[in-house]
Amino acid sequence: MLDADQPRIVLIPYWIPVEPEMLDFTDHSWWFQALQRNDILIFAGPYIRTKEIVRNEYCSYIKIKTTGLEFSIPDIENDLRDFNIKLWNITLMWHVLEASATCRVNDLQFLTNATKIAVIADTHHLKNPISTLIKVINNESYNLICCTHNQYEPFFAISCNLEVISFPYINPYEELDLHKSKPTNWELKYYGNILSPTHIFRNIYVNEALRSTNISLMPRMNMKDWTNCLTKNPGIVLTCSLNGSFSFQTLYPILAGNILVTDPISKSSWIHDFIHSSNSCFTYKTRKGCKSLLKELPSYANQAKPKIRNEITKASEYFASKLLNKFQLMRAYRNIEENLDSLKNLSSDESRHLTVILRELKGSRGNSALEKAIEVFEHLQEIHRKYWNLIMISEAKKRIHIDKNPIDDYILQLTEILPRAILLTRDELLEYKLNKPKKFDVYIIDLDLLFKNI
Repeated sequence: MLDADQPRIVLIPYWIPVEPEMLDFTDHSWWFQALQRNDILIFAGPYIRTKEIVRNEYCSYIKIKTTGLEFSIPDIENDLRDFNIKLWNITLMWHVLEASATCRVNDLQFLTNATKIAVIADTHHLKNPISTLIKVINNESYNLICCTHNQYEPFFAISCNLEVISFPYINPYEELDLHKSKPTNWELKYYGNILSPTHIFRNIYVNEALRSTNISLMPRMNMKDWTNCLTKNPGIVLTCSLNGSFSFQTLYPILAGNILVTDPISKSSWIHDFIHSSNSCFTYKTRKGCKSLLKELPSYANQAKPKIRNEITKASEYFASKLLNKFQLMRAYRNIEENLDSLKNLSSDESRHLTVILRELKGSRGNSALEKAIEVFEHLQEIHRKYWNLIMISEAKKRIHIDKNPIDDYILQLTEILPRAILLTRDELLEYKLNKPKKFDVYIIDLDLLFKNI
């Protein structure tokens, strides 16, 4: 237990190519916002220009330059001594990890007094992102897991045998009173890129929207400008999540009083149930459906201003109630050892159910079966990203009533994680093929074959 007077010092492996004090002018600052109520934040990484200490409104930043993206804790020990900090003074390590790009830090056992959190980011559009990061985490002595996209939490919790805490989303609009917002014309908007080699569906949907509707193409902005723009000029915001992954791009437009248009969100995400029942959040399931929504929504919203404004306010208040406020979050992360319970409140029923299934699979069939199950999911996720319609073939629905086993439970749960995927038996597939449209972009995969030897 830390002494009350002991300074809270956070180590942040840092790979973003701007100085830490300029983080608000990037679109990555949301990864670090909850840490601002600690006393000292140490940013260590190869893009730091000058070793120095700078102060902001809340805390001090210490900046340490490393020789590369991969470094060990002893490598920065001498630099820390220049600021009168020893390794045992560090109370928290906040390590944002992706399958590529981010820092790899070795020898975490030297941080003897620190809570070491692996923050899993962007696992929804890279090849083999889960299994790659599981190996990284298991090779070091992390204490907790935190995922920016919470439907992936069960894979890491069971594979790494670590406790999971919810990602600390901060509401940047706590002082915004949507009841006092002036009526406005509801215009279509999209913020971001229209061409990306990894975001194929986003390219298709946004470019079709540009051709067929009066949508405004807004630039990809830094966090500060984007969050301000969402409130100063609210509109109908189009998003495309690719794999049903929810993140701040989905949440912030709602909190700021915008109407949201999105593709299906994973049922394993805590935001799913409200998104699919809200009258200010609209989900498209096909390209035709997307265009229809975008054509009809501006007229509807402008004709029903009081009604839609009330629905938007209800949505914003609902999500605000789900998040700890800025100061609650910052206090929790200042004393994380004493506040774990307050940081576990955003898991969905489907996510908890998947955790149970994976634990049973690991317990009954071993680590190799769990690893294979994750590899199959990663393969399916990659197909799901490339094809709007993924059909998975399995007799699991029939077998589950005869001989219940964790593999069939897992197969049945996959459609909860991959929102555009359909699970059919072979008989159902024959009927489906008879009734499907002539032009239909679909990928069919046999799950029973993939799981044959597990």
